[in-house]
Amino acid sequence: MRRPTRDELVERITQDVDEIARITIDTVDELVTRGELLDDLVDKTERLSEASEGMLWTVRQTLNEGIARRALRMTKTMLRGVVAILYRFVLLGVMAGRVAYGGVLFLFPNEKDITDRLAQREAEVEKGEKIF
Repeated sequence: MRRPTRDELVERITQDVDEIARITIDTVDELVTRGELLDDLVDKTERLSEASEGMLWTVRQTLNEGIARRALRMTKTMLRGVVAILYRFVLLGVMAGRVAYGGVLFLFPNEKDITDRLAQREAEVEKGEKIF
């Protein structure tokens, strides 16, 4: 084997340095490209995060409005039910008052009114007046 000459050694070292420089430049270019891609990815992530926060707010508003509407409907339904029940009680009270007091309507009689009316009614029955 022969020993390489000085020019050959310089040539080989120059080629190795050129190869290392090319690899370094390629690596730096790839890192810059990756950095740009990462920047794009970070921007997209931030936009997606902002959009998701807006969507979350919209969903919460929609749910709150839906819950409020359902609560309002339930309240209206319950009030209608209470009014219907009260109406029936008043109607039954009116009908019972007409039967008990000979057609005279006492919605909320006190005890004195009831005893006076009953005494009057008994007197009418004893005299034979107005039985019904």
